[in-house]
Amino acid sequence: MSMTKKLAALGAAVLIGTGAALAAPAVSDVRLAPRADSRTVDIYYKLTGDNAYITLAIETNALASPEWQGVKIADGLVTRLGGDVARLIPADADNDKHIVWNAGEDWPDVEIGEARAVVTAWATNYPPPYLVFDLGGEHGGGDYFTLHKISAMGYPSAEALPHGGLTNDIYRTCLLVMRRIPAGAFMMGSPYGELGRNNNEHLHLVTISHAFYIGVFEFTKGQWRRIKYATPTSIPHNPAESESFVNLRGGTWPAEDDVISPSSLIGTLRGRCNPFFEFDLPTEAEWEYACRAGTQTSLHNGKNLTSTDVACPNRAEIAWDFFESGNTGHRRVGEKMPNAWGLYDMIGNVYEGTRDWLSDGLGSASAVDPVGPATVDTRVKKGGAFNGRLDPRAGYRGEYLQEGATGFRLAIRPLTGVPVPPQQ
Repeated sequence: MSMTKKLAALGAAVLIGTGAALAAPAVSDVRLAPRADSRTVDIYYKLTGDNAYITLAIETNALASPEWQGVKIADGLVTRLGGDVARLIPADADNDKHIVWNAGEDWPDVEIGEARAVVTAWATNYPPPYLVFDLGGEHGGGDYFTLHKISAMGYPSAEALPHGGLTNDIYRTCLLVMRRIPAGAFMMGSPYGELGRNNNEHLHLVTISHAFYIGVFEFTKGQWRRIKYATPTSIPHNPAESESFVNLRGGTWPAEDDVISPSSLIGTLRGRCNPFFEFDLPTEAEWEYACRAGTQTSLHNGKNLTSTDVACPNRAEIAWDFFESGNTGHRRVGEKMPNAWGLYDMIGNVYEGTRDWLSDGLGSASAVDPVGPATVDTRVKKGGAFNGRLDPRAGYRGEYLQEGATGFRLAIRPLTGVPVPPQQ
């Protein structure tokens, strides 16, 4: 069956911008044009205002409907794209932008009565929900590395990621996937009586006032190698660990004169990003907020820890702990169930460092964007690890140590943009 013979040249534009001083990006004049005798589809549009990250969705018409009622095709069926899409596109009021969709590969042997393209513009200070950074090098761990500038690709969902999505190991080595976490409030810490609870986990209300990005996976050895040109490893898909805080970022956070060391991992990554992205470790509050993903139980799957003496089936679903790992070391990232925001291994596998100092307690007062004490002896680690019976919980907080059970997860500092409601 030929899909292209049935495709109608319909178009639509969606604007997602910000209230920034520059003109918000605007999409117009969207046209969908199937190529004759081909399953390739051309989409044309104009982009005015500010530069923007562009994403594409395809809608089909509801059957037996006298007027257009768009039914969105799953993002996983619109991944073979080329041209002016999934990256930062310069605005140009005079010339068309052009996207090429290989519909035959994405959606073979499907006949559609009508279809239209929905082109979305995301402002530079409020990019799409998923950002993917090309770190360079070959997935297989070859010695091909360059000092290329690292740019971001933007996608509306995890399903929209090309190359088969997150199951493909390129997202654990060559590519770095960051997920936008919305602003919101949550109860940080743990309640009295929670199994495994420590005395420094005082329960209190915390507000995260701006959206931010955090890694879908723990940062891996393969990714470390591509940024710091480290020696080859036989386990590139496992977490990078045993790094000092100085090697990760250094600096004097939360002091006003905090400066990340240019030679650190995060300093190197920042220096190679074009345009600039403010990579960092998450704060302790950002980390726990992202981990919980709307839950208030000891585990981020909405369940509680039932035992620390024997394997807990609730934790086994989501975490490599002492019982699941056999206390034999960390595992390939992304093997367990993610939380509700699609983040893997937030509990277990390796402890994850944050940029805050470790306080004796959290206190009971509510807080907005807390940053921890001015200075103490050590930074905070979260999440528990493969060797833990008590620690693998959302509320756990402990002392960051340079050891084989401690890794990290990258974040991008909070966004300044305020999204405008979509316009079509």
